[in-house]
Amino acid sequence: MAAKNLSGVFKLLKDSWKIYIKRFKVFFGIILVPALVILFGSAMAAGGAAIFEISFFGLLPLLVGALLAILGAFIALWARLALIYAIKDEKLGAGESYSESWPKFFSYWWIAILTGFLMLAGFFLFVIPAFVFGGWFVFAGFALVFDNQKGLSALVKSREYVRGRWRPVF
Repeated sequence: MAAKNLSGVFKLLKDSWKIYIKRFKVFFGIILVPALVILFGSAMAAGGAAIFEISFFGLLPLLVGALLAILGAFIALWARLALIYAIKDEKLGAGESYSESWPKFFSYWWIAILTGFLMLAGFFLFVIPAFVFGGWFVFAGFALVFDNQKGLSALVKSREYVRGRWRPVF
């Protein structure tokens, strides 16, 4: 696909908005799960920290809240994958998107770790390479879901999506 065949920004925004409005309940349901876990965990941690100053028993809600916040971060990563599945298959609801995405969660997690390390390395190479790497690897999750690519193959596939199309993708 040549760069000239890519849709323009306004057409992409218009099409994306249509999908968003049509699938709002599903997308909201997917995002609500990690948001509630993180919110509840943060509230417990904050409450535990306030109580901890008064009593030693405040340590328990502080620790449970911190663990819930960490769990929420993992669920948020799972939710990102579930969103890609919900975009791929319009028949899936929120629960089905989570179910369909679970078998590839650890592959997605590995891709996120690889991308994070590569972007960190890019920051050590004077920041600009980190933005280049971010641009290359932004579609790695889509390569996992749509093309069944895993690990470095998904990163390479994502880079191929962007190759020769920097300006339109940007």
